[in-house]
Amino acid sequence: MSPVDRRLLCTLQALVLGLPLFLGGRQEWAVRAASAVILLLLAVTLRERRRRGRAPYPPGIAALAGLVALALATTLPLPPAVLRWIAPATTRLYSEMLPGWPGAGGWTLWRPLALDPYAAWAALGRFSIGLGTFAVCVSYPWRSADHDDVPVAVAFAPNGRMVATGSLSRERIVRLWDADSGEELHRLQGQSGKLRELAFSPDSLELCFSRYVEN
Repeated sequence: MSPVDRRLLCTLQALVLGLPLFLGGRQEWAVRAASAVILLLLAVTLRERRRRGRAPYPPGIAALAGLVALALATTLPLPPAVLRWIAPATTRLYSEMLPGWPGAGGWTLWRPLALDPYAAWAALGRFSIGLGTFAVCVSYPWRSADHDDVPVAVAFAPNGRMVATGSLSRERIVRLWDADSGEELHRLQGQSGKLRELAFSPDSLELCFSRYVEN
């Protein structure tokens, strides 16, 4: 597990432990802090998915997006005819609460399904902390323990700044790592044949590799 993975995992664990405090909404600063952390984690997740390149499609994201879209749709104003067709009980409630609506009384004609859209937005804001946590958990490209991705060749750059590793994965990837931070710097993908050895040039500017000949 890379340092980025480890830091993100620790942040997620702290966030999950604090979810009862955040979702309760009693402390406004806690809700704002959790929302900021979730946005940061989502940004890191998107960055790592682009950088690592072969992250699988996250399960449940489409359903999650549909749930959020449906919740937001309840706060949109609708004409009385559409509102009466979708939710007759809500239409009757508006008529009882607003004398003369929809034809008279000077009330706004279009009304949302949610009787209090601002409360719906506030509840969705708190709920989004849990939704964001779920999205990060299923979307982040966690490094797998697949035995095919275990390095079979390693080379250290003479300048001590980089390490190159090669694996037997189907993608036949050669990765360049920062020797100090452990961050992946670059990857060479689609090499033909099974990797055998890696070696840096004396000036650390070139990387050479040899492969097995496949008959």
